[in-house]
Amino acid sequence: INTIGRFEERMPVVKEEPRDPHTDADRTGWQAMASSQRPTCQAAKLLDGETKGDTFWQSDWANASSNHYPHWVVIDMQKSVDFNYIYLQYPVDKQSQKDFPRKIQIAVSDDNQNWTAVAYFYLSTSRERQTFYVEAMSKRYLKIDMLAPHAASGQPSDEEGQKAAANLSELGVGIL
Repeated sequence: INTIGRFEERMPVVKEEPRDPHTDADRTGWQAMASSQRPTCQAAKLLDGETKGDTFWQSDWANASSNHYPHWVVIDMQKSVDFNYIYLQYPVDKQSQKDFPRKIQIAVSDDNQNWTAVAYFYLSTSRERQTFYVEAMSKRYLKIDMLAPHAASGQPSDEEGQKAAANLSELGVGIL
């Protein structure tokens, strides 16, 4: 009898890649505003999907009235969006981390006037995407208040009101 081989040896093995359970909201049409911004590093760059090069938002460190913490960015999602996580990412190519916010408050609103703080978080200095989980909600506006930077030379990292710029590369929300 001519055999082709045992069935177990001929059975194809299907390897399934682990599926990421996160579903990021579509940011098409969203708008970004900030407490201040550099002419070449505007808040709209928070929504461009790029993390390399100079595609990041940076507060206006050259202006004496806006070169200190706190800084903020507001995202108008144009309609109420269901989400239970927020993600942020620093610029991948930025050499110094002294402009990276460390202590943040997340607030939400339906009208861009009445804000409800939903969480406080500490960010690492990692240039990888950082995800923060919150209670599931549906809101139109998202505000990130940056309260203190990572330590600069000679300054404690949680000192609020420090004279320092802030920058972020990407910002968004999603549902798990």
